Amino acid sequence: MLPVTMVDSKGNTVTGVKDIEANGYTSILSIKPTTTGTEGNLSQTAGIYVTGYNNYGQLFNQDTKNTNIINKSTRRQKHNNNGKHTKNISSQTAAIVDDSGLVYTVGYNGYGAMGNKTTTNTTEPANISEASLEVNTRKIVLNLETNNLSKQIEAKTDLGFNLLIDQVENEEITYKTLDENIATVTDAGLVTGQKYGTTKIEVSTNKLPNKVLIDVQVLRKNDKTIAKKQ
Repeated sequence: MLPVTMVDSKGNTVTGVKDIEANGYTSILSIKPTTTGTEGNLSQTAGIYVTGYNNYGQLFNQDTKNTNIINKSTRRQKHNNNGKHTKNISSQTAAIVDDSGLVYTVGYNGYGAMGNKTTTNTTEPANISEASLEVNTRKIVLNLETNNLSKQIEAKTDLGFNLLIDQVENEEITYKTLDENIATVTDAGLVTGQKYGTTKIEVSTNKLPNKVLIDVQVLRKNDKTIAKKQ
């Protein structure tokens, strides 16, 4: 049998496919994001597209209607509605990953195939993973009169359990000092002491809502710690 061309609901040929998962009954595609206009906004066509057999809601459309044309998934995810990766593990159970790296499963779950600690079938996608912002340290001690004047912070989103991708794409880490008179921090996370005292560095990511605060102490030559106020 010769390959066939997939078309969307408007009859247009589907292009820009990043990856595809398919079996004898269903297909799930990830369409590449592209930039449009002078501001570089992501195209509205990017995301997860589905077609085929849908008796258990495995097409992520929160219904059980079959379809023979490519439609964008109606799934609205917590952080981003453009799914990035797909895994059609069977004709009745499927998984996708959103921009934050969170894994969602849906469909038939009679033997716990969805991994959500139940055996209940559902058309509502279940989040089975947890992403968190991880840093290499929670406390930095610097000294104004030694070589220990700067410290590099390393941060990234830890995906925890995730079998579809191993790292978050297009992640942007932001570093902010709460008192630049005590310590400064570069866009790359390099902290440098400026003055005796204490402050904090706030670390955040564009992929998660939570932030991490890192304690910073800036000491003088013979100090071992900041003296507590009486």
